[in-house]
Amino acid sequence: MEQAKTLKVGIVGGGPGCKAVMDMIFTEKLSQLRMKLIGLASTNPKAVGCLYAKEKGIYTTEDYHDLYRLKDLNMIIELTGREEVADEISHTKPHHVRLMDHVAAHLFWDVFQIEEQGIAERRRAEEALQKAHDELEQRVEERTSMLAKTTEQLKLELTERKRAVGALRKSEETLRTINVELAEGLSEVFNALNEISSGDPEVRISEASELELISKLKHMVNMTAENLGEIVDLSHEFAIGLAEHFDALDRVSKGDLSARVSGASQVELLESLKKVTNHMIESVSREIAERKRAEEKLRNAQDELIRGEKLAILGQMAGGVGHELRNPLGAIKNAAYFLNMALEEPEPEVKETLDILEKEILTSERIISSLLGFARSKPPVRRKVGVKDCLQEALSRVIVPDKVDVVSQIDETLPAILVDLDQLLQVFGNILLNAIQAMPEGGKLVLGAEVQSRGWMTISFSDTGVGIPKENLAKLFEPLFTTKAKGIGLGMAITKTLVEGNGGTIEVQSEVGKGSTFTVKLPVLGGEEKRHEGKI
Repeated sequence: MEQAKTLKVGIVGGGPGCKAVMDMIFTEKLSQLRMKLIGLASTNPKAVGCLYAKEKGIYTTEDYHDLYRLKDLNMIIELTGREEVADEISHTKPHHVRLMDHVAAHLFWDVFQIEEQGIAERRRAEEALQKAHDELEQRVEERTSMLAKTTEQLKLELTERKRAVGALRKSEETLRTINVELAEGLSEVFNALNEISSGDPEVRISEASELELISKLKHMVNMTAENLGEIVDLSHEFAIGLAEHFDALDRVSKGDLSARVSGASQVELLESLKKVTNHMIESVSREIAERKRAEEKLRNAQDELIRGEKLAILGQMAGGVGHELRNPLGAIKNAAYFLNMALEEPEPEVKETLDILEKEILTSERIISSLLGFARSKPPVRRKVGVKDCLQEALSRVIVPDKVDVVSQIDETLPAILVDLDQLLQVFGNILLNAIQAMPEGGKLVLGAEVQSRGWMTISFSDTGVGIPKENLAKLFEPLFTTKAKGIGLGMAITKTLVEGNGGTIEVQSEVGKGSTFTVKLPVLGGEEKRHEGKI
């Protein structure tokens, strides 16, 4: 866009106000307007403004009509404060010359003073931000100290966990040793049984073993060797029982802690073996389950601590930044308003730039309001509220495109809910705005409400929009999470906080390409347990 041309200006009136305006022009404090003073008219040649103009080498005269003859004159600024002078100039000036009367000139001066105040405010804001930064660093140091203490506590818990793991490993080693001893002893038993079944009743085996169970088994083999008929009958049951035992141990070694030795036996030895094996498996299973629970509890505690720290710091920063940005943003808004008034017929590029400036100011104000709303959450003032009236009020506050069809299925006879009205309007407004934005090509938005159980009401918002990816559902209500180009991710976080503050819950179901349903559950005042449907 081309730079604006320099305005060549003449001033009528030589009082103190004239000198102030000349100072603004000479010091280029209004460089955006690109003004150049080329002449001054004053009936009092000794006026302070007239003397100042002569000192600066500016053309002066006692008759303002002489200014009309100045080459390339673009604007006359009338500072006498006399209406008849302004009217006379308006009727006698050349057509190409613009007139700024004393009212507009005073407004011009006020805007300049506002800008000066804005600079001072910005300096104070920078000092406040620096102070907040120092305080934040101090708090970070304090939080770091607390985290160090927490880390020490976690180290102690990890040490205890390592001891538990060591005990578990020792149990596993003991189990392996027992299995080896058991296998060797059983091998001797099976060899003896094989010889006995071959008809050698003189077979005997050493009964020495570190396992009482094996010792008993060997003793039983030696005793039963005296009766071949009995040993043949028992060998079959032993074989089946021991096979089941080894199968259970094999499954445990592969990670299946649900394996158990089952089945009843008339042989006391097999029953004892079954109890010992099952007891050992259950002990190992309990140890592993307890270790997993401890690890999960530790992870949850760490996540909750980190989340709490983040939310606390975020809330403090959001409140401070939002408050400090409001004053300079107000000054920018006033300056944009003045420019719109001062430029009678701006060029298309200038007009487009001013329109963009106004839109971005509105966006900034909405962002600041979200920051302050997140940082200054206040307890609800709960009272009886009608769901239908509240939804109608919320709908009236949002712009619904013609291509979005809103269908309400809410009955007049629904009982009242006990909530803070202003907070509920903000909740409904956020959900409605999200649903409309999810349907850029148009669609259908269905509003429903029903009493599912005594004391509770559910209000649903179902759209046919683009839907929410599964990986984003879990993060939807987290602060600062957003998928929008100009969003800051506080709308749904504030919505969840307000709903829970009013004693309710909020949840969402969504399918990509088909739409989403937000469901808010809130307490009601009495009412029957039945579904209400109807049209507004």
